[in-house]
Amino acid sequence: MEEPQKCPLKRGDILENGYAGDCNPNKRIIFVRCCDVQGYPGYDCLNYCGKIVKQFQDNDKLKKIGHMKEYDDFVNALKKLDRSPDDAD
Repeated sequence: MEEPQKCPLKRGDILENGYAGDCNPNKRIIFVRCCDVQGYPGYDCLNYCGKIVKQFQDNDKLKKIGHMKEYDDFVNALKKLDRSPDDAD
């Protein structure tokens, strides 16, 4: 059995897709998680339109250009919410 690949990115990392044009909503994307893309290792990412897009891990034009601190703040705020069943809508 093959050893699963370790994901080289952290949630909230900002990636730039060198294949996408400057006006393409998939030019700059936020990494969400590792996944399979058509049977190959890949990434689920979020573009600025709010759509999940899939990228291959071996995409040589996919570059990490930063990290979105607001993503970490958002996740931490969600973790701090009271999870009592009385508040569920």
